Amino acid sequence: MPKFIVASAFTNSGNAKASGKPYSMTRALILVPFNNVSNANFQSVGNGFTAVEISVDSNFATSFQNQFNASYKGTPIQMDLSTSMDRETRTVITGFETATKAA
Repeated sequence: MPKFIVASAFTNSGNAKASGKPYSMTRALILVPFNNVSNANFQSVGNGFTAVEISVDSNFATSFQNQFNASYKGTPIQMDLSTSMDRETRTVITGFETATKAA
């Protein structure tokens, strides 16, 4: 499993506007190296990390969030994560192992 730097884990829940049905989605903010972008219409230049929001599979969302909360001490942590693509080709966290303080 590759290591990822996890900055936060959270669950959004409520009732959908259109259907009124309840929902609950666990997400994680993952830090990834910043990539410069430069083209004719747009430039974004920098260094460091940027955050990417990724869904957490509902089968283990509670245990993922519990592991993150137990390991989080005010700084991002490294976690060994498995990912896959969902039907809409979005990345989803599908498994995890360890959590340690990020360097």
